[in-house]
Order: sequence, then structure tokens, then C-alpha cells
Amino acid sequence: MSQASGVYLSAHERAIHSRPKAPRGLSARMGAARPCSAGPYPRRTSLFHLCISQPSAMGHHHSTATGHIRHDSFIRTISPTHSFSSFSSKVVNETQLFHCLPLPRGSRDDIYELQSLRMVLVHNYLIRGYNTILYYAAEVPPSDTNRVNSFLRYCELINEAASEHHSLEEDTYFPWIESKISQGAMSINIESHRAYEDAFKTVVDTLASIRKGNRDFVPEELQAVIYSFMTPFLKHLEDEIKTLRADNICSIDREDWVQYEEKMEEMLKSRSNPDTTVQLMVINGDGNHGKW
Repeated sequence: MSQASGVYLSAHERAIHSRPKAPRGLSARMGAARPCSAGPYPRRTSLFHLCISQPSAMGHHHSTATGHIRHDSFIRTISPTHSFSSFSSKVVNETQLFHCLPLPRGSRDDIYELQSLRMVLVHNYLIRGYNTILYYAAEVPPSDTNRVNSFLRYCELINEAASEHHSLEEDTYFPWIESKISQGAMSINIESHRAYEDAFKTVVDTLASIRKGNRDFVPEELQAVIYSFMTPFLKHLEDEIKTLRADNICSIDREDWVQYEEKMEEMLKSRSNPDTTVQLMVINGDGNHGKW
């Protein structure tokens, strides 16, 4: 978090926020600040425009009546120049970024409260990742093959991180919890994975098609595909946290949790890519609340 402004900022966001001027190609037309949507879980709304000069212009960090934390919103506008009716029935005429999930109250030193806290941090890492895709899609010159390919590889890595995260949940995490509570206790989460599978596959296929040269890189088209995917994806990310509240899993013996955490740590190490995992976490992770 930026201590001066009191706003959640990842290393990526801090770096952009500190730029002396807007990046090349950024439209001069910037939308004014918009307030958060009502309720502790704002979803499809603009988070911020990533390049502004005054720290005080960033959204406020505050506690709500329910004890959650959220951001205010900003937006930048772009003018679409391509037709992409095959990707979306609605013309994307502004780059909208998405709120991170509010951080629930609790302590990471409490192994029961840790589960939802950590899951929010991981989910926010993924949300930030897709926010960077949406933002930088408009900043990558389609004619610059090297930059386009680098950007596409970054997009693929974010997709791989999302896929790996949910595979780990389905293969290990949820089955273990169900073995300690009751069969089917986590099935709602697995069902919600299925709800966005088709949209996620469209994102993956679109990136692959561009990489193979079967489709031109058109920023607005890629953004439209991401937006279609993010609607069911964000609902899943939000709903899953509710199933991992401490009061839902407190019947599991504490020592069992400790042993499972140790096993999970080793598993995560074995499944991580040293060339990309750390870098993606540094870029998109929560630099304050998630530094542990």
C-alpha cells in the first residue's frame, strides 16, 4: 500500500503511478473520478486510470460498515477504430479495469482466518493480472511484432497462473477440505469453475490464434474477449471466499491444518516456475498486505 495515499498498490501500480507523465499513446481524454459502487463487493467498474500525477487523486482506502476494504474508481477512454462484432455484442469504447476483492478482517496467524485472507490475495493477484492485460493492450503498437509477441506471452502466463490455481484447488485443496468436513462442501466452487470455462477457452484460443498469425492483433478485440470472460470469473472469485470463512472450516482440527499447510507449501514449490512465478507475483501481488 502506498502509505501517502492509503491505496492498495502492487509494485506494478507503484511504478506506473510514479511516472512523471502519461505513457506514449495514452489518450488525452481521461474520465473523471467515479465513486465506488454501493456495497462492500464492487465488481465491474473502473479501478483507476493508471497514470495520474497526484497521489491524492488516487482512490481512498477505507473500511466499510462490514469491515471490508475497497478502492474508489477511475477510468480512461479510448476510441474504437475496428469492428469486432464477433467478439462482443457491445462496442468497447472505454478501458474499464476491475476492483480487487475487499480484504476480510482476520489474522494470518490464525490458520482458519488465513484461508480466506490468502485466497483473496491470490484472487486479487489474478484480477490485477487481467487489469494489466486490459490496460496494456491499448499501449502495444500492433505493428511492433516483438512487443506484440512479448505482450502475448505475458497474457499467456496470466492465463496459466489462473488455470494452475484452479487446478490445484480441484486436485488437492477442495478434496482435502471435503474429507475433513463433508463431501460436496466445496462442490459449489468447482461448479463455478465450469461457469467460466467456455469464456476462458475463448481467451486462450484468441491469444493462440494471434500468436500463430491466423488473426491480427487488434487491442479492442482482445479487450472485448477479456471483458466477456471477467464477468463470470469475478463472480466465482468473489463467491469462493464466502465458502472459506473461518466459521465454515473451524471444525477441522488445527493440527491437521498445520500438517496440510506444510504439505501444500512443498507442493507449491514443486509446481512453481522459477522463471515466471516470482516475477508475476512481484508485478501483480499486493505489495503491502501480501508481502508475507
